[in-house]
Amino acid sequence: MKNILLSILFGLVLSSCVRKVTYEPTEVQDRVIINAQLTSGPGPHTIYAGISKTKTVAKLRGARICCYVNGEYVCEAVCDDTERNTMQTPYVFDTELTPGDRLYLDVTSPIGDVYAETVVPSLNGRITTITAEDKGDEMEFAIEVEDFGVGSNFFMLSCQHRYDRKLIRYISAGNYSYREKNFSERITLSHRDDPILDGAYLGSVNNMNDMLGTGIPNVYCIFSDKKLKDSKGTINVSISKKVLYSTSLDYEVYLEQDYIKTQHWVDFSLSQITKEEFDYLAALSSLKAYNFDSSDLLEEAVVPSNVIGGEGFVSVFTEERKTLSVGDE
Repeated sequence: MKNILLSILFGLVLSSCVRKVTYEPTEVQDRVIINAQLTSGPGPHTIYAGISKTKTVAKLRGARICCYVNGEYVCEAVCDDTERNTMQTPYVFDTELTPGDRLYLDVTSPIGDVYAETVVPSLNGRITTITAEDKGDEMEFAIEVEDFGVGSNFFMLSCQHRYDRKLIRYISAGNYSYREKNFSERITLSHRDDPILDGAYLGSVNNMNDMLGTGIPNVYCIFSDKKLKDSKGTINVSISKKVLYSTSLDYEVYLEQDYIKTQHWVDFSLSQITKEEFDYLAALSSLKAYNFDSSDLLEEAVVPSNVIGGEGFVSVFTEERKTLSVGDE
Protein backbone atom coordinates (compact mmCIF):
# COMPACT_ATOMS: atom_id res chain seq x y z
CA MET A 1 0.00 0.00 0.00
CA LYS A 2 2.88 2.31 0.87
CA ASN A 3 4.45 1.69 -2.55
CA ILE A 4 1.17 2.45 -4.29
CA LEU A 5 0.80 5.76 -2.42
CA LEU A 6 4.40 6.70 -3.27
CA SER A 7 3.79 5.90 -6.95
CA ILE A 8 0.65 8.05 -7.03
CA LEU A 9 2.45 10.93 -5.28
CA PHE A 10 5.42 10.66 -7.68
CA GLY A 11 3.06 10.73 -10.67
CA LEU A 12 1.31 13.83 -9.35
CA VAL A 13 4.65 15.60 -8.92
CA LEU A 14 5.68 14.79 -12.50
CA SER A 15 2.34 15.83 -13.96
CA SER A 16 2.53 19.16 -12.16
CA CYS A 17 5.82 19.89 -13.96
CA VAL A 18 4.21 19.89 -17.42
CA ARG A 19 1.84 22.70 -18.21
CA LYS A 20 0.75 24.11 -21.54
CA VAL A 21 0.88 27.89 -21.51
CA THR A 22 -1.12 29.95 -23.97
CA TYR A 23 0.34 33.35 -24.76
CA GLU A 24 -2.03 36.21 -25.37
CA PRO A 25 -0.03 39.15 -26.77
CA THR A 26 -0.59 42.56 -25.22
CA GLU A 27 -1.30 45.57 -27.37
CA VAL A 28 1.88 46.86 -29.00
CA GLN A 29 2.64 50.01 -30.93
CA ASP A 30 2.08 49.85 -34.70
CA ARG A 31 5.30 49.50 -36.68
CA VAL A 32 6.13 50.06 -40.33
CA ILE A 33 6.92 46.97 -42.45
CA ILE A 34 9.01 47.29 -45.61
CA ASN A 35 9.58 44.18 -47.73
CA ALA A 36 11.35 44.19 -51.09
CA GLN A 37 12.96 41.24 -52.82
CA LEU A 38 14.18 42.90 -56.02
CA THR A 39 16.11 41.68 -59.06
CA SER A 40 19.01 43.58 -60.58
CA GLY A 41 18.22 45.25 -63.89
CA PRO A 42 16.04 48.14 -65.09
CA GLY A 43 12.86 47.23 -63.21
CA PRO A 44 10.07 47.89 -62.57
CA HIS A 45 10.88 47.15 -58.93
CA THR A 46 8.16 46.65 -56.31
CA ILE A 47 8.36 47.51 -52.62
CA TYR A 48 5.63 46.30 -50.24
CA ALA A 49 4.72 48.54 -47.31
CA GLY A 50 2.54 47.50 -44.39
CA ILE A 51 1.69 48.11 -40.76
CA SER A 52 2.53 45.52 -38.12
CA LYS A 53 -0.27 45.44 -35.57
CA THR A 54 -0.74 43.25 -32.49
CA LYS A 55 -2.39 40.32 -34.27
CA THR A 56 -2.46 41.29 -37.95
CA VAL A 57 -0.84 43.19 -40.79
CA ALA A 58 -2.53 46.12 -42.55
CA LYS A 59 -1.73 48.05 -45.70
CA LEU A 60 0.33 51.22 -45.41
CA ARG A 61 -1.02 54.02 -47.57
CA GLY A 62 0.19 57.57 -47.77
CA ALA A 63 3.85 56.67 -47.44
CA ARG A 64 6.63 58.42 -49.32
CA ILE A 65 9.48 56.13 -50.40
CA CYS A 66 12.53 57.89 -51.82
CA CYS A 67 15.12 55.74 -53.59
CA TYR A 68 18.85 56.49 -53.63
CA VAL A 69 21.55 54.61 -55.54
CA ASN A 70 25.18 55.10 -54.50
CA GLY A 71 24.19 58.15 -52.46
CA GLU A 72 22.33 59.88 -55.31
CA TYR A 73 18.58 60.47 -55.29
CA VAL A 74 17.04 58.70 -58.33
CA CYS A 75 13.26 58.64 -57.88
CA GLU A 76 10.24 58.30 -55.61
CA ALA A 77 8.34 55.01 -55.65
CA VAL A 78 4.73 55.33 -56.80
CA CYS A 79 1.85 53.69 -54.93
CA ASP A 80 0.21 51.02 -57.08
CA ASP A 81 -2.68 49.62 -55.06
CA THR A 82 -4.24 47.75 -57.98
CA GLU A 83 -2.82 44.47 -56.65
CA ARG A 84 -5.77 43.36 -54.56
CA ASN A 85 -4.50 40.03 -53.26
CA THR A 86 -1.77 41.34 -50.99
CA MET A 87 -1.85 42.38 -47.34
CA GLN A 88 0.67 45.15 -48.00
CA THR A 89 0.63 48.15 -50.32
CA PRO A 90 2.85 47.94 -53.43
CA TYR A 91 5.07 50.90 -54.34
CA VAL A 92 6.80 50.74 -57.72
CA PHE A 93 9.91 52.44 -59.06
CA ASP A 94 12.03 52.19 -62.21
CA THR A 95 15.80 52.53 -62.11
CA GLU A 96 18.75 50.46 -63.22
CA LEU A 97 20.27 48.33 -60.43
CA THR A 98 23.64 46.75 -61.22
CA PRO A 99 26.01 44.59 -59.14
CA GLY A 100 27.96 46.72 -56.67
CA ASP A 101 25.23 49.39 -56.40
CA ARG A 102 24.18 50.44 -52.93
CA LEU A 103 20.40 50.90 -52.71
CA TYR A 104 19.01 53.11 -49.95
CA LEU A 105 15.27 53.48 -49.25
CA ASP A 106 14.07 56.40 -47.14
CA VAL A 107 10.47 55.92 -45.98
CA THR A 108 8.28 58.54 -44.32
CA SER A 109 4.73 57.65 -43.30
CA PRO A 110 1.95 58.58 -40.86
CA ILE A 111 3.04 55.62 -38.68
CA GLY A 112 6.72 56.54 -38.54
CA ASP A 113 9.90 56.95 -40.56
CA VAL A 114 12.22 54.06 -41.40
CA TYR A 115 15.06 53.33 -43.78
CA ALA A 116 16.86 50.35 -45.28
CA GLU A 117 20.06 49.82 -47.20
CA THR A 118 21.46 46.91 -49.19
CA VAL A 119 24.13 46.17 -51.78
CA VAL A 120 23.42 44.49 -55.13
CA PRO A 121 25.55 41.30 -55.17
CA SER A 122 27.62 40.10 -58.13
CA LEU A 123 26.70 36.73 -59.63
CA ASN A 124 29.49 34.30 -58.73
CA GLY A 125 27.85 31.13 -60.00
CA ARG A 126 25.90 29.69 -62.89
CA ILE A 127 23.65 26.87 -64.07
CA THR A 128 25.64 24.74 -66.51
CA THR A 129 23.06 22.18 -67.66
CA ILE A 130 19.47 21.09 -66.95
CA THR A 131 18.10 17.65 -67.80
CA ALA A 132 14.50 16.49 -67.36
CA GLU A 133 13.11 13.00 -66.84
CA ASP A 134 9.49 11.83 -66.85
CA LYS A 135 8.77 9.94 -63.62
CA GLY A 136 5.08 9.17 -64.01
CA ASP A 137 3.28 11.63 -61.77
CA GLU A 138 6.26 13.98 -61.63
CA MET A 139 8.84 15.61 -63.81
CA GLU A 140 12.32 15.38 -62.28
CA PHE A 141 15.06 17.86 -63.08
CA ALA A 142 18.80 17.53 -62.54
CA ILE A 143 20.34 21.00 -62.38
CA GLU A 144 24.11 21.24 -62.49
CA VAL A 145 25.49 24.36 -60.83
CA GLU A 146 28.95 25.83 -60.56
CA ASP A 147 30.46 28.31 -58.13
CA PHE A 148 33.18 30.61 -59.48
CA GLY A 149 35.18 30.33 -56.25
CA VAL A 150 35.26 34.07 -55.56
CA GLY A 151 34.72 34.66 -51.83
CA SER A 152 31.84 33.15 -49.84
CA ASN A 153 28.68 32.83 -51.90
CA PHE A 154 25.02 32.24 -51.14
CA PHE A 155 22.45 31.20 -53.72
CA MET A 156 18.73 30.62 -54.22
CA LEU A 157 17.18 28.33 -56.82
CA SER A 158 13.72 29.22 -58.11
CA CYS A 159 11.41 28.20 -60.94
CA GLN A 160 8.89 30.01 -63.11
CA HIS A 161 6.33 28.10 -65.18
CA ARG A 162 5.29 29.70 -68.47
CA TYR A 163 2.69 28.44 -70.89
CA ASP A 164 1.13 29.82 -74.05
CA ARG A 165 -2.37 28.66 -74.95
CA LYS A 166 -3.82 29.02 -78.42
CA LEU A 167 -7.47 28.37 -79.29
CA ILE A 168 -7.82 27.46 -82.97
CA ARG A 169 -11.44 27.75 -84.06
CA TYR A 170 -12.74 26.37 -87.34
CA ILE A 171 -14.93 28.85 -89.21
CA SER A 172 -15.28 27.42 -92.68
CA ALA A 173 -13.25 25.38 -95.14
CA GLY A 174 -9.71 26.66 -94.95
CA ASN A 175 -10.60 29.45 -92.51
CA TYR A 176 -9.65 29.53 -88.83
CA SER A 177 -9.57 32.10 -86.09
CA TYR A 178 -6.92 32.26 -83.36
CA ARG A 179 -6.97 33.41 -79.77
CA GLU A 180 -3.88 33.35 -77.63
CA LYS A 181 -3.24 33.69 -73.90
CA ASN A 182 0.11 33.81 -72.12
CA PHE A 183 0.54 32.87 -68.47
CA SER A 184 3.38 32.85 -65.96
CA GLU A 185 3.45 31.55 -62.39
CA ARG A 186 6.03 30.74 -59.75
CA ILE A 187 6.27 27.05 -58.86
CA THR A 188 7.33 25.53 -55.55
CA LEU A 189 10.03 22.95 -56.14
CA SER A 190 9.97 19.60 -54.35
CA HIS A 191 13.25 18.14 -53.14
CA ARG A 192 13.74 15.09 -50.96
CA ASP A 193 17.10 14.21 -49.42
CA ASP A 194 18.97 16.35 -51.93
CA PRO A 195 22.59 16.66 -50.73
CA ILE A 196 22.73 20.38 -51.53
CA LEU A 197 19.28 21.63 -50.54
CA ASP A 198 18.49 19.24 -47.68
CA GLY A 199 20.18 17.46 -44.82
CA ALA A 200 22.84 18.99 -42.62
CA TYR A 201 22.68 22.47 -41.15
CA LEU A 202 23.85 25.00 -43.75
CA GLY A 203 26.37 26.63 -41.48
CA SER A 204 25.54 30.32 -41.89
CA VAL A 205 22.73 31.38 -39.62
CA ASN A 206 22.76 31.61 -35.83
CA ASN A 207 22.04 28.06 -34.71
CA MET A 208 20.00 29.12 -31.68
CA ASN A 209 16.94 27.58 -33.35
CA ASP A 210 19.01 25.16 -35.48
CA MET A 211 17.49 26.81 -38.53
CA LEU A 212 17.50 24.61 -41.62
CA GLY A 213 18.76 21.71 -39.53
CA THR A 214 17.78 18.10 -40.02
CA GLY A 215 14.03 17.79 -40.57
CA ILE A 216 13.41 21.48 -41.28
CA PRO A 217 12.35 22.04 -44.91
CA ASN A 218 14.40 24.35 -47.08
CA VAL A 219 11.34 26.23 -48.30
CA TYR A 220 13.18 28.77 -50.45
CA CYS A 221 15.79 26.41 -51.97
CA ILE A 222 18.76 28.34 -50.63
CA PHE A 223 22.28 27.02 -50.23
CA SER A 224 25.85 28.18 -49.73
CA ASP A 225 28.97 27.32 -51.68
CA LYS A 226 29.98 25.10 -48.75
CA LYS A 227 27.46 22.52 -49.98
CA LEU A 228 29.27 22.16 -53.32
CA LYS A 229 32.17 19.80 -53.92
CA ASP A 230 35.08 21.33 -55.84
CA SER A 231 32.78 24.29 -56.61
CA LYS A 232 30.32 22.05 -58.49
CA GLY A 233 27.17 20.10 -57.69
CA THR A 234 23.91 18.67 -59.02
CA ILE A 235 20.57 19.71 -57.50
CA ASN A 236 17.67 17.29 -57.96
CA VAL A 237 14.15 18.72 -57.80
CA SER A 238 10.75 17.64 -59.03
CA ILE A 239 7.46 19.22 -60.10
CA SER A 240 4.13 17.44 -59.93
CA LYS A 241 2.47 17.04 -63.32
CA LYS A 242 -0.80 18.07 -61.71
CA VAL A 243 0.79 21.43 -61.00
CA LEU A 244 2.62 21.68 -64.28
CA TYR A 245 -0.28 20.79 -66.55
CA SER A 246 -3.34 21.81 -64.54
CA THR A 247 -3.90 24.99 -66.52
CA SER A 248 -7.55 26.00 -66.56
CA LEU A 249 -9.45 25.97 -69.83
CA ASP A 250 -11.07 29.36 -69.47
CA TYR A 251 -12.33 30.07 -72.97
CA GLU A 252 -16.02 30.84 -73.01
CA VAL A 253 -17.36 28.52 -75.73
CA TYR A 254 -16.05 25.25 -77.10
CA LEU A 255 -17.17 23.67 -80.33
CA GLU A 256 -16.48 20.09 -81.31
CA GLN A 257 -14.08 21.21 -84.01
CA ASP A 258 -12.14 23.62 -81.73
CA TYR A 259 -8.50 22.78 -81.21
CA ILE A 260 -6.56 24.02 -78.18
CA LYS A 261 -2.77 23.83 -78.11
CA THR A 262 -0.66 24.68 -75.06
CA GLN A 263 3.11 24.98 -74.95
CA HIS A 264 4.91 24.72 -71.59
CA TRP A 265 8.30 26.00 -70.40
CA VAL A 266 10.07 26.14 -67.06
CA ASP A 267 12.56 28.89 -66.27
CA PHE A 268 15.10 27.93 -63.61
CA SER A 269 16.89 30.85 -61.96
CA LEU A 270 20.06 30.74 -59.91
CA SER A 271 20.12 33.92 -57.83
CA GLN A 272 23.07 35.35 -55.96
CA ILE A 273 21.85 36.55 -52.56
CA THR A 274 23.62 38.24 -49.68
CA LYS A 275 24.46 36.43 -46.46
CA GLU A 276 21.88 38.62 -44.70
CA GLU A 277 19.18 37.51 -47.16
CA PHE A 278 20.26 33.89 -46.69
CA ASP A 279 19.83 34.26 -42.91
CA TYR A 280 16.45 35.93 -43.40
CA LEU A 281 15.08 33.17 -45.68
CA ALA A 282 16.47 30.47 -43.38
CA ALA A 283 14.60 32.06 -40.46
CA LEU A 284 11.37 32.14 -42.46
CA SER A 285 11.82 28.45 -43.29
CA SER A 286 12.10 27.71 -39.57
CA LEU A 287 8.94 29.69 -38.83
CA LYS A 288 7.00 27.74 -41.45
CA ALA A 289 8.34 24.44 -40.10
CA TYR A 290 7.51 25.21 -36.46
CA ASN A 291 4.15 26.84 -37.24
CA PHE A 292 4.70 30.00 -35.23
CA ASP A 293 1.18 31.11 -36.15
CA SER A 294 0.11 29.06 -33.14
CA SER A 295 -0.59 30.93 -29.90
CA ASP A 296 1.30 28.32 -27.85
CA LEU A 297 4.20 29.90 -25.98
CA LEU A 298 7.40 28.71 -27.63
CA GLU A 299 11.01 29.85 -27.76
CA GLU A 300 11.32 33.35 -29.19
CA ALA A 301 11.65 33.36 -32.97
CA VAL A 302 14.36 35.67 -34.25
CA VAL A 303 13.86 36.91 -37.82
CA PRO A 304 16.62 39.14 -39.20
CA SER A 305 15.63 42.60 -40.44
CA ASN A 306 17.56 45.37 -42.15
CA VAL A 307 14.76 47.94 -41.89
CA ILE A 308 15.96 50.44 -39.30
CA GLY A 309 13.10 51.67 -37.13
CA GLY A 310 10.64 49.08 -38.45
CA GLU A 311 10.26 45.48 -39.62
CA GLY A 312 10.89 43.56 -42.83
CA PHE A 313 13.75 42.98 -45.22
CA VAL A 314 15.05 44.72 -48.35
CA SER A 315 17.33 42.84 -50.75
CA VAL A 316 18.34 42.64 -54.39
CA PHE A 317 19.05 39.42 -56.29
CA THR A 318 21.39 38.99 -59.24
CA GLU A 319 20.28 36.00 -61.26
CA GLU A 320 20.95 33.79 -64.25
CA ARG A 321 18.00 32.09 -65.95
CA LYS A 322 17.83 29.01 -68.15
CA THR A 323 14.71 27.84 -69.99
CA LEU A 324 13.62 24.28 -70.71
CA SER A 325 10.64 23.21 -72.82
CA VAL A 326 8.49 20.62 -71.02
CA GLY A 327 6.09 19.63 -73.76
CA ASP A 328 2.92 20.56 -75.57
CA GLU A 329 -0.72 19.72 -74.98
